[in-house]
Amino acid sequence: MHIKKTLLAISLLTLITACDSDNESNSEPEIGNWTVTTQFNWGDEFNETLPTTINPNVSDPDGDALTYQWRLLSESDKVTLTNTRAATLSFDYPMSTSEDVYNLAFELTVTDEKGASVSDTFEKDFNDYVYLALPNDVIATVGQNVTITPEMFGRLSYISHYQWQVSSEHDIELIGADTNQVSFITPDSETPISLSLTATHINGHDEVHLMEIPITQ
Repeated sequence: MHIKKTLLAISLLTLITACDSDNESNSEPEIGNWTVTTQFNWGDEFNETLPTTINPNVSDPDGDALTYQWRLLSESDKVTLTNTRAATLSFDYPMSTSEDVYNLAFELTVTDEKGASVSDTFEKDFNDYVYLALPNDVIATVGQNVTITPEMFGRLSYISHYQWQVSSEHDIELIGADTNQVSFITPDSETPISLSLTATHINGHDEVHLMEIPITQ
């Protein structure tokens, strides 16, 4: 009888140890670097929003299936989260011309199929950009006074200098050639005008935009 009790105790101890070993072998998921991608296309259906994607580098040491839960920690009436259970978070951020800092903080909780979970937060200034584009629908007539104004959003202070240039085949005086708006009178010629704008950012990067203006009688 004593031997049976001893064997039973050893069996129970072995079972408990095995269960503990199974629990210890399940590692938590890991959240690494975060990547933010913005995509903006200028076009006829311009709706003044900036499609934004937040993609965390998530892995599980055990190769378990993972589930995701996103939460917006910041109070905001500009951003609405829709698919909060996706691995990648996407939302539309409304564009504006402002120098204000607009921080948004997000929390991501990742849970594996065995119940182990990990949470991390990500915060970013989503007004940390400037976008610029030239109009693509300008048509002028001979001798017309033309003013070109680029479409711009974000922090305009990020651009330190503007420089407009016109193609060499035209003798055109540019008014405001070193500002963000240029004016000129079209010549007595139907040769299209090739116009360029170089925007120099405060970090020294040059952003060059080109446009061609057809001339009619």
